[in-house]
Amino acid sequence: MPTPAAAAMAAATAGTLPFAFATADTDPFLLGAALLVRGIGFGVAGLPVSVAVYRTLHPAAIPHATSASTIVQRVGAATGTALMAVILQSGGFASALTWMFILTATGLAMAVFLPGRVRPSTATP
Repeated sequence: MPTPAAAAMAAATAGTLPFAFATADTDPFLLGAALLVRGIGFGVAGLPVSVAVYRTLHPAAIPHATSASTIVQRVGAATGTALMAVILQSGGFASALTWMFILTATGLAMAVFLPGRVRPSTATP
């Protein structure tokens, strides 16, 4: 059974796919629905990823981890936006949207390796 993060990233990847094949004649409602699915996928994936970050930390380390996680998210978002702008400028929309799909699929591959929920043992010692 996939983790919630992997399932959510699968939805985000599926929502990104129509953009990689979009043309000027693509139905805008299809792209709008795909964008909704993509946004829901990324939104749902955020919490399990945060839980995975904090799961192994001692309570005293959580404030520092929160700051570091926020910095990494903001720098990553800015870097990703800049990268997409460079690809868009040099290769056009088709290239940028294809790379967006590839990067989202990479996020899905990484989410598969996040640890799942640890279920308590039902066996009595």
